[in-house]
Amino acid sequence: MERQIQKLGVRKWYADNFLKLQNQLFMAIEAGVLGDIENVILNGIIASDNGSNFAVSQGYCFIDGKVVPFEGIADIPLPAYLYLDCTESTFKEYADGIAKPTELICIAKITTAIPNGEYIKIADDANVISRLLLPKYNASGALSNLPTSNALTLDSNNHLATAKTIKILHDLTNRKYLKENFNNGEIDLNLIPSGHTWLGKNGLVKINEIGEIVGNTKTTDKFVGYNAPKILAHISSDGEDVISSKGSIEISSANLIDGGTGIFSINIAVPLDAILMVSHQAPIYSSRIQRHPTTGYPLIETFDSNNNYINGETHISIYY
Repeated sequence: MERQIQKLGVRKWYADNFLKLQNQLFMAIEAGVLGDIENVILNGIIASDNGSNFAVSQGYCFIDGKVVPFEGIADIPLPAYLYLDCTESTFKEYADGIAKPTELICIAKITTAIPNGEYIKIADDANVISRLLLPKYNASGALSNLPTSNALTLDSNNHLATAKTIKILHDLTNRKYLKENFNNGEIDLNLIPSGHTWLGKNGLVKINEIGEIVGNTKTTDKFVGYNAPKILAHISSDGEDVISSKGSIEISSANLIDGGTGIFSINIAVPLDAILMVSHQAPIYSSRIQRHPTTGYPLIETFDSNNNYINGETHISIYY
């Protein structure tokens, strides 16, 4: 690369000297930095819907080997195409007395027709816009200014896991959080999904006489853990609708089979050693849960004080 110098004294400067300064700078940028890059947007030039067509903001792009500005446009249909336009201008008198151009003005222009030469396509689909994406590095060469997250359950391609997240995963792989640790209350609450309550050895679900869940839990929580019921459901009075389902296995109204007044079953197979429990509210006098003699599904029956079948709200707990 040529660099102009001046020794002690008065140097005579010529037009060629200034042209070399300019050309060396453009050569460094357009051939040195961007030489291996195809036509691409460098900065700005963002399309936005204006209600009828699109507005395209000003910016800079690299087309046909030259870095050029684009002044923007307020209204144009897409797709549109940026292309290079160079014009000699600013005529001034030379030493030979003839007026000649002194500047070459190069800009990016936009059209809706595909240009004959090289171009950059702009469309309303971001995937077909050629845009230069530069990685962000700090002084030590590490990536910086990128979004991070401590969440173990975040499903995103746009966030980096933090060292804290990696530490939690490391501890998991080193058996720190075993089933026994959870049962004994030695648990990182960050590992429990939002909206869940972990029940350890002393955390049995308690239901009072009117079917409300009692204890240090949120009524909207799902229950998981050592002593949590697989199925914990509040059933409507006609046995056809699930009012709430809080167990680790969620059931819906589609799982209920109506057997008539005071009789319904849940079409989920449960192990033979499962513990089946049912409680009820007035006007039900008594209730029972057992296995259906044919399907083996949990079968719930509710009775009045005369041992006749009656509809009413019930609460089902199934442990296994």
